[in-house]
Amino acid sequence: MDNLFCQIKGEKRFRMYAPHMGRFFYPFSFETKYAHVSQIPELDPSVDLQKFPLFEQAQIACDFVLEGGECIYIPKGWWHHVQHETMA
Repeated sequence: MDNLFCQIKGEKRFRMYAPHMGRFFYPFSFETKYAHVSQIPELDPSVDLQKFPLFEQAQIACDFVLEGGECIYIPKGWWHHVQHETMA
């Protein structure tokens, strides 16, 4: 589904990847309800490339910090990783 993420307080870093990059994220099997979820614990450059070698080919579409009071629209199929920049 499409997603609208609103940050109320603090900051979160978003790293976004286009839908066609999904083949590099080792998604769970399509027979499960988690086919849209990566087996990689975090979609960021510190990934264990010996365990997930294809991830090295993934290209980041955008990388930004969402601040309190801001919202982002995440279209269906876009892969993303979110982490706290500040604790609210």
